[in-house]
Amino acid sequence: MFFSARGLERVGALEQIAPDTSDYNPPITRMLSANPDALFVIVSTPTTWGFVTKAARELGFKGPVFCATHLDVDFANTIAGGGNTDMFGVGITLKDMDSLSQDMKDAHAAYLAKGYPAKDEISDVYLVGYNGLWVLLQAIEKAKSVDPRTVMETYEKLTNRGDLKTLWGDAYVGGKETYGVNRVLCEPYWIETCMNGVSKNVKLISIDVK
Repeated sequence: MFFSARGLERVGALEQIAPDTSDYNPPITRMLSANPDALFVIVSTPTTWGFVTKAARELGFKGPVFCATHLDVDFANTIAGGGNTDMFGVGITLKDMDSLSQDMKDAHAAYLAKGYPAKDEISDVYLVGYNGLWVLLQAIEKAKSVDPRTVMETYEKLTNRGDLKTLWGDAYVGGKETYGVNRVLCEPYWIETCMNGVSKNVKLISIDVK
């Protein structure tokens, strides 16, 4: 349903790759036997996306490799051996800081101020953690309470865009129509790419869950 509604067709079988997999060639060979136009890594560890791409390229696959997990495409490109093209994800790449919000830049600067060297950054995962805690803090401040039930009830009422701030931009809480309760943080996401070995944050989109 998800694919057909967008004019896409799933070919081949879903492959589950264990985090400790050392040889990616067998599962990727099975995937490529279906002659796909693209590979879609639905849920990934920080390294799986890169190893899937590496194996696919070594086996001759030229199409795009997509990833639906919030990961830094530059890190995945490094795992894949560098110089890759047609990699697309929904995280952010720290190699393109100029494109990001001031809040994101401030959080990044605070990280560096703690003494962590920029050369050791391989992922934006610490920013994801920071963002979650910032959202929680805002809910606590708006609730004027640390009682979990009071905070949750307050959070569920933050249904207007901008009621919450995130490192990615204005957000709100949705999900009532889909899940029966307002619990989903609807925030912007970057579409990131790696083309010819160069990683970019290319487009900011809003994720709205009714």
